Amino acid sequence: MSDDTQRAIEIALIEAAATTPFDEIRLETVAAAAGTTLAEIRRLYDDRFDVLAAFARRIDVAVQIGRAHV
Repeated sequence: MSDDTQRAIEIALIEAAATTPFDEIRLETVAAAAGTTLAEIRRLYDDRFDVLAAFARRIDVAVQIGRAHV
């Protein structure tokens, strides 16, 4: 899976969290918003917390190397 797809999944989760309590976010919804399948998400991540952790790591790396856009 491409880095673009992983980024899309992470962003879809963050966007869902803006309007939905985190414990109510479904990975099926995230998959649809990211343009991928639930099977692809399950292959990459254990659960929505794992997706959130991956997003946090991406932001951390971007801050460390001084990138403004993640």
